[in-house]
Amino acid sequence: MPRLLLLPLLVCGLPHAFGSESPPDISVVGVEAVKQWSSSRLQEAESGFSGSRMDSPTSWNSQVIYQIQVDRYQNGNLSNDALNIPPIQQEHQGTSDPEGIQAWRHGGDIAGIKARLGYLSHLGVTALWLTPLLKHDGSYHGYCTVDPTQLDPGFGTMDELRELISSAHSMGIRVILDVVINHLCDPHTSYNATPSHTDCANGLNGKFWSSQAGGVPAQGQLEFSTGFFGPFRTQEFFNRCGADSHQDMAGTDPVAVYGDFTNTMFDYNTRDWDFQQIFADIHKWWIAAADFDGFRLDAAKHVTQDYLAYFSTDVRKYAATLGKKNFLLVGEVAAPATWEGTRVGRMESDPNDPDKRDQSVVPNGLTSRLWNIKADYLANQAFAFPGLNAVYDFAASGTARSVLLEQSSSDKIQSYYQSNDYNTVAGQADPTLDWTMLEIHDWPRYLSNTAGAMHNPYKSVVGLAHLLLQQGTPIIYYGLEQGFNGQCPQLSPSLGSAKQGVQSICSQHADDSLNRQDMFAGPWILGSAVPALDQQAYVGTWTPREAPFSWQQDPILNTTHEVFIAARKFVNIRLSCIALQAGISQFSWVGKSTGSLFGFSRVSEGKEVVVLINPSATQSTSMPAKLMLYGTSAGVKFVNLLDQTQTANSVSDGGSVYLSPSGAVNIGMNGAAVFVPASNLGKCDEDLGTCLCKQ
Repeated sequence: MPRLLLLPLLVCGLPHAFGSESPPDISVVGVEAVKQWSSSRLQEAESGFSGSRMDSPTSWNSQVIYQIQVDRYQNGNLSNDALNIPPIQQEHQGTSDPEGIQAWRHGGDIAGIKARLGYLSHLGVTALWLTPLLKHDGSYHGYCTVDPTQLDPGFGTMDELRELISSAHSMGIRVILDVVINHLCDPHTSYNATPSHTDCANGLNGKFWSSQAGGVPAQGQLEFSTGFFGPFRTQEFFNRCGADSHQDMAGTDPVAVYGDFTNTMFDYNTRDWDFQQIFADIHKWWIAAADFDGFRLDAAKHVTQDYLAYFSTDVRKYAATLGKKNFLLVGEVAAPATWEGTRVGRMESDPNDPDKRDQSVVPNGLTSRLWNIKADYLANQAFAFPGLNAVYDFAASGTARSVLLEQSSSDKIQSYYQSNDYNTVAGQADPTLDWTMLEIHDWPRYLSNTAGAMHNPYKSVVGLAHLLLQQGTPIIYYGLEQGFNGQCPQLSPSLGSAKQGVQSICSQHADDSLNRQDMFAGPWILGSAVPALDQQAYVGTWTPREAPFSWQQDPILNTTHEVFIAARKFVNIRLSCIALQAGISQFSWVGKSTGSLFGFSRVSEGKEVVVLINPSATQSTSMPAKLMLYGTSAGVKFVNLLDQTQTANSVSDGGSVYLSPSGAVNIGMNGAAVFVPASNLGKCDEDLGTCLCKQ
């Protein structure tokens, strides 16, 4: 479809052409008018924002992230529960056959998050990652956006969002919005000319590598519905290669980048520079209007790198004008290290001379874009690179999870940090910024389906210790601090004829809903390793209830058990010790069997912290006689923050410096030790049950 170029007079005559209430139809007004609309709308948001803005942290590795699956966290406003619910829920809710209840919207919302800010502050987390809030197709998870200019009504209003962010900021908690960057959903749009799937993707990929614009003959033709999002209603803004299979999406062939997620998730043509500008302006609006502190970019594997470079650079530049000089862009790149490397930081290129690049992995399309935006990214004092600030370190996280659950030998962690894959990504930007986790919404719960672990709260304790003491920026997925294990309880008779389908999901452990249990009185309250919480598990029909008056009255927010106590303890230790935020992990002891002790040092600003982790659920172990030190001279006394009676001294031997225990130091089952120089020992907090580093 040719783009329409309309005269400014004609554009201004269109009703709502620049207003925020009715987005223009690009097929009617043309691309230049939509660019003007998105820019004007952004200016309106800036002038309409009242109140103070929160600045950025100096470094995001100083943060502890808490991920919230919004629909499953807390129902704070019952009046929005019936808004934008999926068709299957509309059909079956209130009947004797609640089919698909695990995938219904359960009522969690923005108001529910705000009601729990006191709890989150008490836990000590410093940033929230919220799953997508923008208007979607009704699916509870929010990852099927249909209109990126609106909040989903089932999650709340703009006033509620602003109140949430303002209240979080007043407690020192930043807020990160999850943005779907690779596709737009529309259940009523389809192809009226079928694409040649593989030929289409290969053809577009060839054009990107040679830095050519335009399409290919193998592309299909979309028949847009009447409700399709107007500013994107043009063939040129979509790849039109047809739906991927699961194998396509998991792979590294061109279809993984250019194919549609599903039949109704249409993949953006992210090579189009007009699209890039409009998409960025639409999402910058959310920073201006609501004061978000960062974006988590969903499916960053499935887009072209030039798009990530432009979006990251442009959004950081804009946020800096609002005082957010270190706005965070972190991407989900579930792909090999070579793919991650071309999407983060330097992007396998020389920022000052993009022609100097690894030509085997850097397409010409990326290089052209880097030259175009070079002045902008070099001018950013906090992050003078074009790519994402960070990616998920899925490899480190998966390896650690396996070791902590005693499924792999402990030396696998060290092996990863010495691997080519790690070095590939770490060479592009500060690797301590990369996000690490034990579980997220797309992974089974850490304690799920593991004999001996799912009902062992101390396995959660050692997991939290490692997560918060190891290299990387940690994500606590909601409920990890409450020992959630994703296990179904005995099913309620209220499920009626839907019981068999739910039982199948529970027994096969093969559905994402098991990773996303309700953390309030909903229909999908799964199990916990904490007995008092496990007794509250319930799966069946439900009547929505008001949230408790205060979070302290909420029975599911139990803060007295060993898992929550450990989470709070290790969060506060991390936040007090600069080395645990910024130091690279350097291993000093590694066992070569499952369940064996391992230890590592982290050094920053002349401060060294030595961490010992015992993942064994059956055996305690002694601290080794000598642990290599990496930033401390001989003659320094160290103290275990968790037990100040345990001390050690740095000694010189053969030209190296080691840490040696002063006496018997025992690391209990699923236990940890955190040794710091006595000169760095700060206050000891009886409530936390630990000492902290000196601030």
